[in-house]
Amino acid sequence: MIRKYKIEEAIPILHDCVITKIAVEHDHMVFTFEDELYQHESIQQIHPGAKSLIMTFHLTRFSRMDEYRLYVRKASKRRESYKRIRKETLMRLPEYKPGLVYLYHYVGAREMILHLCTDNNYVLYVCADEVEFNWIESQKFMA
Repeated sequence: MIRKYKIEEAIPILHDCVITKIAVEHDHMVFTFEDELYQHESIQQIHPGAKSLIMTFHLTRFSRMDEYRLYVRKASKRRESYKRIRKETLMRLPEYKPGLVYLYHYVGAREMILHLCTDNNYVLYVCADEVEFNWIESQKFMA
């Protein structure tokens, strides 16, 4: 089931869900989430019975470049720093152990601020005008 949200709408928060893959194309950024997604409390409220989710951000012209305007805040014991990252680096984030977790997001004017966590905390700033949720249904819950 596909559900599209304009950036001005209330976009569901996928708290504590693990991102297994990130793909970045010319005008899209795609997060693929773990299987058995229905086990998370936040998903039980949003879409019970969801096996997985493919979340697509439709990027605006401000994010369409080789070096994305996606900033990463890497929190360490001493300091926090912001840096631009290339799409290749962004796409490798789910490989870090113990996994890349989607914590929450904020929505502003044509912008989303995504809070992610792995061995460090990351904050990604994404310029987008629409977010698409492609829910993959679990066979356990299908009649």
